[in-house]
Amino acid sequence: MSAAIELGDITVTWDSPKGAMTVLEGFDLSVEPGSFVAIVGPSGCGKSTILRVLAGLLEPQSGHVEVGGISAIGRPGLCAWMPQHDALLPWRTVEANASLGAEVAGLDKAVARRNAAEILARLGIGEVGDRWPSELSGGMRQRVAVARTLLSPAPVLLLDEPFGALDALTRREVQSWLQQVLDSETAPDGQNRTVLLVTHDVEEALLLAERVIVLSNAPARIVADLHVDFPFPRANSLVADKRFVELRLEVLQALGIE
Repeated sequence: MSAAIELGDITVTWDSPKGAMTVLEGFDLSVEPGSFVAIVGPSGCGKSTILRVLAGLLEPQSGHVEVGGISAIGRPGLCAWMPQHDALLPWRTVEANASLGAEVAGLDKAVARRNAAEILARLGIGEVGDRWPSELSGGMRQRVAVARTLLSPAPVLLLDEPFGALDALTRREVQSWLQQVLDSETAPDGQNRTVLLVTHDVEEALLLAERVIVLSNAPARIVADLHVDFPFPRANSLVADKRFVELRLEVLQALGIE
């Protein structure tokens, strides 16, 4: 089975006032179809850069990038990408923002809007569908952005700190909801969608992902690649499990945090 995501020998260098800075250098990553992989690492190590490269929004200086066996270099649209900021369009209502990705992909507008209304209700914000983004709190805007990403039919989801603007309680609720949604979805080939999550929250990574990749400081290299074998769905109480605590410590040690 070919990989859903394949990064090979990727190099990305930024120009900065202090000179060229290499964020990724000879970086490799392969992700199997239908898997949920989380990436954690220090700030500025290149986590978001990896997602931008996969989204086709940033061309590396060298290497190859494939999504479903198709080159993603300079080719947006192969993945559904949720950036750190919600990026809601101020001239579209909440429901219209949530349905945008599905509409762009060619889904009938009425169907896309009905799907958006349903997913917004499941996220606990169904009553704000006719409002404007400017009328929402930061946490509510973030939930709309999550809905928009999940409603995209793309087989690969790229989530960049998707729950960062949520309070702790809402964050746990949305994490549980995300597990339920992804578990209930299957593509025509019978596979679940592939998810690549960037997060600073080690517990979040271990609660949601089957595999946790730990990166070093830039230029990023993989310093740990952990398999998380707890069955799904995972309850929030799992954080107290002995094995969970051991994995959390392993990730923190890989990050250099004692």
